Amino acid sequence: MHQIELGRYTTCAIHGADRRLSCWGSNSQGVLGIGLELDYVETPMIVGGLTGVQHVTLGDDVACAIDGMNQVHCWGTSRYLFWELEGVEARQEVSLNTPTHLQLLGPTRSITTKRRACAILQNGQATCWGSSLSGSGSLDYVPVADVANADEVRLGSYHGCARQAENRLTCWGMNNRAQLGNGRLGSTFPPTEVGVDAASHLQTSDHSICVLDSEGQVLCWGENGSNHNPLQVMPEGYDMERVRGIDVD
Repeated sequence: MHQIELGRYTTCAIHGADRRLSCWGSNSQGVLGIGLELDYVETPMIVGGLTGVQHVTLGDDVACAIDGMNQVHCWGTSRYLFWELEGVEARQEVSLNTPTHLQLLGPTRSITTKRRACAILQNGQATCWGSSLSGSGSLDYVPVADVANADEVRLGSYHGCARQAENRLTCWGMNNRAQLGNGRLGSTFPPTEVGVDAASHLQTSDHSICVLDSEGQVLCWGENGSNHNPLQVMPEGYDMERVRGIDVD
């Protein structure tokens, strides 16, 4: 087993010596990529045509994978992510139930999807596309400013963060729940650097972020619980907190 990816109601796994991709669970909007008009699949089914799969990501009604030639293939349903396909108009809803090659994106080393998508190209440049409401990317493939040496990129509902060389963390987008980690509220669409030593394991949810720092501590910020209040640990602002009770080896 090389990777297991969980979506809202769908699971995918990269497995075997030839790194095949299998998915199961809900097939709403064609998100399983199996080419069949089934509502639900209990047993993993091979996503046809993909071998040597390096990475898979599940977003909102859409999925993408990187094949053995570092090319991106996506499927599912979106108004924003399939703009490059022939005959597709701006913000036209497109449904694909099998993997489709996004040729214009080029060789890619990782990808993440939500309502939009971001990829790290082979040269380390983070590039995003999809809903312009996010403030990161557009319907076209747009390089993220000041994120040219990325190791990891993650998306929330309307924000994104990238972990770069030398443990730098950069975030951009909506900041109504302190999800950008810059000590205040208010959206910033040009990326801003976060004052944290982001060593590894960047993770995001809809409105919060966690990262593992170089001391082995888990740091989180953004929405805190079901009351939709951000973590407030400073008298006049919003900042990050160490997660207590977790020992990281």
